[in-house]
Amino acid sequence: MRFREKLRSFWYDETGIASVELMLSVPILVWALLSTHVYFQAFRAEAISTRAGLTIADMYSRRAGVNAEYVAGSYELFKVLTETSMTGTPSLRITSFEFLNGKNRDPSDDEVRVIWSKEEGPLYDEHTDSSLNAEISRIPIMDDQQQGLLIETVTTYSAPFSIGIGPFVETNLDDIDFKTFTVIRPRFTSKVCFANSSGNSICD
Repeated sequence: MRFREKLRSFWYDETGIASVELMLSVPILVWALLSTHVYFQAFRAEAISTRAGLTIADMYSRRAGVNAEYVAGSYELFKVLTETSMTGTPSLRITSFEFLNGKNRDPSDDEVRVIWSKEEGPLYDEHTDSSLNAEISRIPIMDDQQQGLLIETVTTYSAPFSIGIGPFVETNLDDIDFKTFTVIRPRFTSKVCFANSSGNSICD
């Protein structure tokens, strides 16, 4: 009888139950807080990258001409605008192009011609006619022989914490590349020229 009474007493004893609940809930709460922080920072980094890309595009749209120093300076500005939320080295590519309408205004025959293209950073090469025409579906339809500017950026975000919860649910945010692709036309002139090291302007 004594053993049975002690067993019954142990069964109904609730001493220390709060500690057990705390041990079970704290890891989940910590994971939820860290996950919220990581995802918030990821969305913030994406917004900063997008706004920085639009800022650079707006700068070029207001120019009548640029040179290598201006391109390098805009790249340094882009790094400053994004450095608080990114890791790694960002990349920037500026391309001036001419839009050529297809025969009978058929969009399937539209083409683009690169006038000049400059890049800064490790992830881009200068555009050629073939590489830009491969992206023509992303370029808005323009008037025949109208010139425009394409500003492309890449920034990389790495999460400060790994929030994966196992091999079956992938929730890590390791090294996400945020890319922007902005097409804009010159605001005050019909074209933006590039002055090379010889002082010659590339416009057409």
